[in-house]
Amino acid sequence: LVGWYVQETNMDSDLAAGIGGEMTVSPDYSIKVPDKVAQPVLAKLQTLEKRNFFLDSSMTLHKLAPMLNTNSTYLSSIIRDYRGCPYNVYLKNLRMEYVTKKLREDKDWRSLTVQNLAKACGMEDRASFTNAFVEYNKMKPAEFVRKIRQERADADLRK
Repeated sequence: LVGWYVQETNMDSDLAAGIGGEMTVSPDYSIKVPDKVAQPVLAKLQTLEKRNFFLDSSMTLHKLAPMLNTNSTYLSSIIRDYRGCPYNVYLKNLRMEYVTKKLREDKDWRSLTVQNLAKACGMEDRASFTNAFVEYNKMKPAEFVRKIRQERADADLRK
């Protein structure tokens, strides 16, 4: 929106950004948040990551931004620039990392249904969960569980 306004009014992008020339608007009209603004947000984000904020199935960019004392436009830009992907991919990756770790470390998790795995990592839809899991782990959840069980059995035989 800032980019459109800059283009339509021919305003200087620093003035349109409203923070004294510190923020830049790239040619594709995405915002580059200054490092001194981004770092406190990233520190708070890291704290929330440790607290597994992403397990909340209703978590959205608009819900997360106020928790970090920022707005959704800045947060989207910060996640894209510092985490290397859009918000929805970032959230999905956190969830897949979490469920993958749980499946590796906790045998009780290996007996959960796909639907329950999805819910446990903050996803409501079983099909979306399976697609995300396959994208992240290159195999379906059931195959992944079988592989872990086989690895554990092989390790027990070597003892």
